[in-house]
This record gives sequence, C-alpha cells and structure tokens, in this order.
Amino acid sequence: MFCALVRRLVSVFAVVFGMLAFSAVANAQNLSPMDSGIRYQDQKKVQVHAQKSRVHKRKVYLRYQVRGKRFAHAGRTARHAHVRPHRKFAPVARSHQPTLVTAKSSGPVVARVDIKSQRMTVSVGGDVVAVWHVSTGRKGYVTPRGVYGPQRMHVKYFSKKYYNAPMPYAIFFKGGYAVHGTGAVKALGAPASHGCIRLATGNARALFQLVKQFGPGKARIVIT
Repeated sequence: MFCALVRRLVSVFAVVFGMLAFSAVANAQNLSPMDSGIRYQDQKKVQVHAQKSRVHKRKVYLRYQVRGKRFAHAGRTARHAHVRPHRKFAPVARSHQPTLVTAKSSGPVVARVDIKSQRMTVSVGGDVVAVWHVSTGRKGYVTPRGVYGPQRMHVKYFSKKYYNAPMPYAIFFKGGYAVHGTGAVKALGAPASHGCIRLATGNARALFQLVKQFGPGKARIVIT
C-alpha cells in the first residue's frame, strides 16, 4: 500500500512539473498554447486577404486600362470624324488657288444655298465645282432669301452681336448676314445659326478664294 501511494505522488509531481515546464517555455516565447494557434490562423488569414487584394487591384487596373484605351480611341475618332470628306460631295482644295477651277474660266462664281436641303452648290462659269453642307438660321432666326452680291469680305472677323463669336472667311452679302466658316461642324446639314450661312472652315476658305480670284463683281449668292 505504501508503494502504491508513492507511485501516485510521483505521477502527480511529474504532471505538475511538466505543466510548469511547458508554462515557462510558453512565457519565454510570449505565447500561450491558445494564443499560438489563434495568431497563426490570423496571420494566415491576413496573408490570404493580402493576396486576394493584390489580385483584385490588378484586375481593376487592367479593366480600367482597357477602358481608358477604348475611350482614347473613341476620342481620337470623334476629333477626326469631321475631317473625313463625305463621299457624296467633292473634296475641298487645299491650295491657295483652288484647283477645281481652270485658268480659262472667266466666272461668274455662283453659290446657291438650298435652305430645305441645307446644301450649297458652287458653280464657276456654269460648271458645278463643289457641293457642301451648310447651316442656316435655326428656329426663331431667319436667313434672308434672294440673290445677293458680296458687300465686304474679311479673312478674320468676330461677331459684335453674338459674344465675339469667330466668323472666319466671312463674305457679307446683306447687312450683318454673311457666309462664313464655323467650328460647329457636327451641326452642318441642319439649321443651327442666327441667320448667317455657316460652312466648314476649309470650304469657307475655298469659296472666299474663288470670290477673291474672280472679283466680288462676278460673284453671286443665291438663297432659295
């Protein structure tokens, strides 16, 4: 019986000694048995979250990069769309002396504006040399109809009535009404002006040069 009691005491001391030793090691590492497992799991979760975050940011970056390229391409297309000549109309001569007119032609220069179709047909000596889209007076404004001759011409002109709006290559035919260039090329082909006849700036320059070449006395602006 004494031996059995001794064995029980030895086993109890062994268990207590083991627990004390394990507790000392854990305290030395500043980790408890429960804390070690929890911190390991938290650290693993943080690593997984960081990895997912990097993948998500990469996907977002690539998506916006592709979208930015699409927007840039669309912007370039929109900026240069008005430069492309319409296939139904004659291109504008880029030289100072329009190549659409031969040296033997003696005029006159006639610019016929059809308000209904919003087109201008330019002829020299009876031969049609160009057909262009125009913009005449929108709702609430009137473009005067009739046959007119150029009264004054300005390469650079700014409207005194409408907030200094630019009117390049202006050919005034009746008071403040003129044929002139515009930057609002998207509106051409539909009424959009305050009464003037708007042309794309390149076309207005070509008409201006034709009238200057043959003289204002041999030029007519016919509006119907």
